[in-house]
Amino acid sequence: LSSTNCAATPVAAVFSALSTLRASGPRRTALLLRRGMSTSGTDADAEAVRREAVKLPETISSFIDGSYRSENEGTTKNRRALVNPSTGEVVQAMVLASESDVDDVIGSTKKAQGHWATIPASERAQILHNAAEILDRRNEELAFLEAFDTGRPIQETMVVDIKSASDCLRYMAGVSRGLTGQHVHLSGPGDAGGSFCYVRREPLGVTAGIGAWNYPLQGCVWKAAPALAMGNGMVFKPSEETPLTALAFAEVLIEAGVPPGVFNVVLGEGDVGAALCSHRDVHKVSFTGSAATGRKVAEAAGLNLKK
Repeated sequence: LSSTNCAATPVAAVFSALSTLRASGPRRTALLLRRGMSTSGTDADAEAVRREAVKLPETISSFIDGSYRSENEGTTKNRRALVNPSTGEVVQAMVLASESDVDDVIGSTKKAQGHWATIPASERAQILHNAAEILDRRNEELAFLEAFDTGRPIQETMVVDIKSASDCLRYMAGVSRGLTGQHVHLSGPGDAGGSFCYVRREPLGVTAGIGAWNYPLQGCVWKAAPALAMGNGMVFKPSEETPLTALAFAEVLIEAGVPPGVFNVVLGEGDVGAALCSHRDVHKVSFTGSAATGRKVAEAAGLNLKK
C-alpha cells in the first residue's frame, strides 16, 4: 500500500469520504482511500454512511445460540456506551451480561459442544475453511469495522487483521486433520508381545477466551480456531472497548456451518471475565491482557484446575 496522506487520515474522515464514494463501489472506494484522496460531507451524511458501511445497529448485545440476545432475556440490564476512539463520539449502546448470564451461555456452549465433538475432524476442518473464505470475501467490510472499533489506520486493518485471522483458520483446519491418537506395543519379561497401550485425544469441552482491545478480530480467531478445530466449544468475551468484530466473527461461523452455541460471544466487563474463569464447566481459559489481570485469571482458573 502507498504511504500517502492516508496514513494520517482519521477514521471519521474516512467515513465522510465514503458519503461521496459509495456509488463507486467498495473496491473503488478502498483504492481511493489507499491513495490518500478525501472529500467533504456533512456530519449527518458521515453518520449515515458510517452505519451503512459497517452495518452498525443502535444497540449491540451478546451473541448466544446463533442469535443476538434480547435485552429482555435473562438478567441483562446494564448498558455501556461504545465510543469511537478516533473522535470520542458515543456511537452505540452495548447491553452488558451479568454474572448470572454466564451460567446460561456456558450451558448453551456445553450442550452444543457435545454434538460438535462428534463431527469428524475432516468435516470440522472444512467448516473452518468455509469461515476463512467468508472472512476473505468480506475483508473490506470487516476492515472498516475493525478500524472504526479500534481507531487504527484503515490501510493496516485492510491487509493485516482479517488476513491473519483467515490464515489462522486455515492453518488450524490443516493441523486438526493430522492429529490422531497413539498405539504403543509393550514388552516385558514373559510378555509374548500382545500387550499394548494407547492414547486417545479428546476435546476438553467448554473453553473460554478473553480478548484484548488492540487487535480484536485477530485475537478472537487465534483463540477460537484451535479450540473449535479440536472439537471444543468456546465462550468468548471481547474487550468491552472493542466488541464489534468478535460479534461479526460469530455470525461468520454460523454462515460457515458451525452449529449454534458452539461459539458464543458474551459482552461484559471484569465481573463477567471472572465468572468465566472460575466456572466449574469451563476447562481451559485463554487470556490476552495485562500481567496484573493475568495473575487474577490464573488464580481464578487454578481453583478448579483449569488449563
